[in-house]
Amino acid sequence: MLLVVGMPCGGTSLAAGILYHLGVNMGDVDFDVSEHVKPYAKFECREMLEIVHNLGTNASANDLHDSFKEYSGRREGGVKNFTLNRLAFHPELLDDLPISTIYAKRDIETAMMSDVKYRGWDPERGAAMGRMYLAMKKMLVEKPPVAVADFDRILIDPVGETKSLAGRLDIGWRQEAADFVRMQ
Repeated sequence: MLLVVGMPCGGTSLAAGILYHLGVNMGDVDFDVSEHVKPYAKFECREMLEIVHNLGTNASANDLHDSFKEYSGRREGGVKNFTLNRLAFHPELLDDLPISTIYAKRDIETAMMSDVKYRGWDPERGAAMGRMYLAMKKMLVEKPPVAVADFDRILIDPVGETKSLAGRLDIGWRQEAADFVRMQ
């Protein structure tokens, strides 16, 4: 199972969309997610959103781990769900998960300011985002991603970067992946 991780407003929707257009089963992603997440978030997996919703906002990292492990054991493909980023604070929980991570990379300041602007937060709230970023970096060192989807590079060279991502994942490249990027 491919797990797309990254900062809020950090390119996870772009990375998951590319995977989807490369033919990776991202689950049921064709529905209105606005009741669950940001209205512009795309390619969230309905089943994973429902699992997370049923766990509740105070679910422990262990509960999240156990639910994701059960979910990933019955489906192949990929998944993007922001709540799964919480596992970044507990890289030891990743060892027994049948996952490979795809890190959606974007300039941290740009991602944080975009998220702060969207949510109407006071910029001081960005400190929490900074802590998440540091935890994410630690996770990526302890369990390196199989691929990095660099937001800015993808926008500059959609064909080259989507081909490179497909190659790193050993899946066939499709023109519609680059076309999807161009529509963003």
